Order: sequence, then C-alpha cells, then structure tokens
Amino acid sequence: MLHILRRIEAPYLDHLELEFEADGSDNELFRYIGTAYLRLTALRVHRYRALGEAEVPLDRITTTLSPLSNLRLLMLHLDFADLPDVDAFHRKYDYDLSIMLRHDEQVRTSQATLEHTAKVFARLLSPSLEHTYLLLPLRKQIQQWVPFRIVRSAGREAGSTVSAERLPIPSYDFNAFYGYR
Repeated sequence: MLHILRRIEAPYLDHLELEFEADGSDNELFRYIGTAYLRLTALRVHRYRALGEAEVPLDRITTTLSPLSNLRLLMLHLDFADLPDVDAFHRKYDYDLSIMLRHDEQVRTSQATLEHTAKVFARLLSPSLEHTYLLLPLRKQIQQWVPFRIVRSAGREAGSTVSAERLPIPSYDFNAFYGYR
C-alpha cells in the first residue's frame, strides 16, 4: 500500500480510504499519510491484523497521524482480537443460553475496547478531530459503525481535557461527507 501512495502526488487530497493487512511497514504507511496528506479532513482505514498480532499499536498509529491538523472525521476498522464473531447474533444461536451469554460478554468487552480506542485517538490527535467511528462488524446488524463525538473542555485549574463520548445514533452523515448518495 505504501509504495502505491508514494507514487501518487495529491497534496490537496482531503478524503482518503485505505484497506490493508498490517505488516512491518504499516507504521511507515501511517507516518507517510500523516506527512504527505496534510489537508485530509476525512480518513477511513480498514487495517486487518497481521497473523499473530495480539494488540493494535494505538499509540504508534496516533503519533504518526497527529500532524493531520485538518482531520475532522476518522473512521477505523482495526480488527481487534477481542471483537465478537461476526455471527454472534445469528438466529441459530437464539436458543442456546450459554452461547448467548458468551456473546453478550464479548460485546461488552468489545464496547470497552472501542471506547478506550476512541479516547486514545481523541487525546492524541489534532484538536480539529470532531468524530471518530469504529467498526464493530456484526452480520445482520444495521449499524456497524460505532460513533463517538470528541469532547473538549477547558478548565482553568486542571487544564483542558479531551474525551470521546459514544453516541447512540450516528451524529454525522459520513455518506454525505464522502459525497455518496
């Protein structure tokens, strides 16, 4: 993916979508995006875990993308290891209580992972960031993108705080933002 992006001269690019499998060069890929496309206002990334990768390097990704001072919308699928199976709520499991309980626990764990991830990106990326959407891929679910609004507050004594607030419904029509209809 990196070798393709390096051949493209697009300094005025404001929207970028990527899909790739993580490897030894994905840190360099994110660094390149963070320096070559400074006018990005929207970034959508589907990063699939490398074989044997247990944890997504959130700090490295945010550090390399932090120069994107115009970024308003970030949509990420980071393929976390603790996400539930895409068939977690398939009808064939409706009557097996043990499977339903295990899936419910997986979803709770996944929600915590997504909330933590949204807060990390909110804290470490540019103040221009307004929304982060994280993918929770579940088959037969209407809403798979979990929306977070970036909340910034300034306190005189404690300094400013940044967090991510999960939204119950999409607050941002990213299809309109991307020009899809």
